[in-house]
Amino acid sequence: MRPCVQFIRDHELFEEEHTSLSLHNLDLQVIRDPGSVLLKRSIHSRSVVDQHASALGEKVQRYYSKNMQLLADLCKNSTLSSSVRAVKSLSCGPQLGKDWTYFASLQKALASNQVVLVKGATGSGKSTCIPAALLSTEPQGRIIVSEPRRVAAISLAGYQQQALPGNLRQAVAYAVRFQSTVTPETKLIYQTDGVTLQYLLDDPCLLNVSYLILDEIHERSSNQILLLAIVLRVIRYNPRVHVILMSATLDEVQLLQYVRRYTASTSISLDNPQYSTDVSFQPCREDYILQIVDEIVTLHTTNTSLDDGILVFLSGADDIAVCLALLWERLSVLGAGKQGGRPWVVIPFHSKIPAQQAMYPFSPITGRRRIILATNVAETSVTIPGIRYVIDSGLQKRMVYLPEHSTSVLVVVPITMSSHMQRRGRVGRTQHGTCIFLYPKYVAENEMLINPHSSLQFEPIDHIYLMLQSFSQRFKESFPSFSFCLETTDLLDLVDSAKLSLTKQILYYTYLLTTARSSSVTHKPTLCISVAGLAATLLPVSPRTALFLMVAYYYGVQREACLIAAGLEVGWDDLLGASSAPLLCQGSDHLSLLYALVGPLPKTGMASQSYHQANQVARQLEDVLDKILKLHKDTLFEFLRSYVQLPDLMSDTSLAAETGDIIKLCLALTSHMTVAQRTSSGFRTLFSGAIVNPSGKSSCTGTTSNFLVYNHSIIIANKATAICCTEVSERMIKLNRWLAIGTPLEVVSQVSKEIPKAESQTTKLSFRRNVKR
Repeated sequence: MRPCVQFIRDHELFEEEHTSLSLHNLDLQVIRDPGSVLLKRSIHSRSVVDQHASALGEKVQRYYSKNMQLLADLCKNSTLSSSVRAVKSLSCGPQLGKDWTYFASLQKALASNQVVLVKGATGSGKSTCIPAALLSTEPQGRIIVSEPRRVAAISLAGYQQQALPGNLRQAVAYAVRFQSTVTPETKLIYQTDGVTLQYLLDDPCLLNVSYLILDEIHERSSNQILLLAIVLRVIRYNPRVHVILMSATLDEVQLLQYVRRYTASTSISLDNPQYSTDVSFQPCREDYILQIVDEIVTLHTTNTSLDDGILVFLSGADDIAVCLALLWERLSVLGAGKQGGRPWVVIPFHSKIPAQQAMYPFSPITGRRRIILATNVAETSVTIPGIRYVIDSGLQKRMVYLPEHSTSVLVVVPITMSSHMQRRGRVGRTQHGTCIFLYPKYVAENEMLINPHSSLQFEPIDHIYLMLQSFSQRFKESFPSFSFCLETTDLLDLVDSAKLSLTKQILYYTYLLTTARSSSVTHKPTLCISVAGLAATLLPVSPRTALFLMVAYYYGVQREACLIAAGLEVGWDDLLGASSAPLLCQGSDHLSLLYALVGPLPKTGMASQSYHQANQVARQLEDVLDKILKLHKDTLFEFLRSYVQLPDLMSDTSLAAETGDIIKLCLALTSHMTVAQRTSSGFRTLFSGAIVNPSGKSSCTGTTSNFLVYNHSIIIANKATAICCTEVSERMIKLNRWLAIGTPLEVVSQVSKEIPKAESQTTKLSFRRNVKR
């Protein structure tokens, strides 16, 4: 007989009933015409890619490994001098610094305005020339360029290090999650928006910054929206810092109206005389992968100049791997990698590639045609030299979070008009170009949305809400009158109220928010950030993973937990795909990840790259965690003991005697939002009521266990699939304070008990992120 289990809810705080929405027919409002041929292509694209991957089999991995080895050899042999020449051939390369054409206009605008909006065509030098010009003035503080994408931050820093004069090259660095080249001597930093938010926790008034540049502001990512809202409020306390907002496709009037509510601002426009671009629109074929391959083969065999590169936009890394394999088959047949003396090389370019490989598109590879297969990371910020042709599929991927189910669905959607224009602008920068759109002209003119929706509508906002709470508390220490919270600002109209309520529930039930005492006896308790929540904002992982790491540190298994967290960040599919780890630990994907990372190194391929990357991430995570806990160990451990009610393993050694058992206990104590109980129709998540089942690749497939914890779930074919699962015992479940388990009468008794409250979070903890990231 299965035990009765119920999630204990705090009805005093959250009175509304929890509701679930259907997983079918998600209305994402991604295109105007529901009958659009581009929308139909996006719906069928996943099955098209899967069919090709199934037909190719192991060739996908083999060709990818062979191609990356060829790329590494070619880029290793390229010289620095030729690389510098390639970089300086770009639009503004020879005019970096004070000689830049628009430098006087920018200086004049900054002299009388704290915020300047820069609108310029693609290729006009916004991301490169403006930071270089400001650096040449030798500012007192640093110049921070905040980019929405990791690849853009890395590649732009590499660009500047090659293009700037020798005395300035060492002043340029990049900082992305888990990687940083910043030194005390660094003056110009390209970093992601998430890292910029973390920087604000250390320097909320930007006292060590002279210029903060928010690039590609039109993309409206959740980090961008929060970053802009915070910065506009804090710069009034520091008139010496200037903010520059940049984009090629933003709504200038609307943004200026928003900014002028807080400070003086103006705009300047950059005109970049571009070369002519030929545009071709093609009919939509259902198999867009083969359509792309056919176009590439035609261009390669008919164009004799190997310097004319081809840039292709696909929807994701899977599409790139399949397209790469098909190209190797087609082009190799034409002449062992050559056709009429025309060698080629394929360069993958997407958000998950390692930092070194992110520079491959910019490396001077001579004697071969470069075929760059990219996702939307190549849309903005970066100028890839030597591109003569652009082929656009019209597709992109978007992860949509469904808080009602604590799950996500990865969907392929049509691009917006702003993305269409950005992709078109990748050619015509340094030479005449041709842009081939694999969809009809009327789709671009009549069916595409003008700009993307805010990411706050689609992404999880738990980290945004937690960061906002942390920032507000820290800022009030210096400015008691400062007031900023998500419910009372202009961010509210971008966040659905039901989603906001669910986000607060999730953070509260994971101990990252807690209650504060109210001045009124009858007033409903308010939520504030907890000690664990403050610590979680300092860790570069999701809030729930941060809690798992803190509990693991409490039990002394932080190294193992960091390896597991790193494996999840890098991708458990890549790590376990070429490993025997699932066979070593049946019933736990988390422990399988651990064994894969402490086991022998895979010899070749993506698994080898993922292995190195995961171990590097784990070391950095452990270092950050160790420094945070050393500073605040006593306060945090007391919170974990008293409020989270962690059990004492010293008094009951039979509960978790081995390291693997302790890891399972940590998961059971921190993953209660994703604890699922076996039912006749599958595993039912206790918090949301959603039915999930382990992935077919999971070591928990076919399990007879009554309980599973899982890292996250995604929707595949309208069914929720649990990713990275681990079996946990009923005894461990009983130790979680939010789960009532036993007979029906015992469960009713536990649920009716008063929920313990943490102490009011009014003390100043003064967390400081004095950790080299």
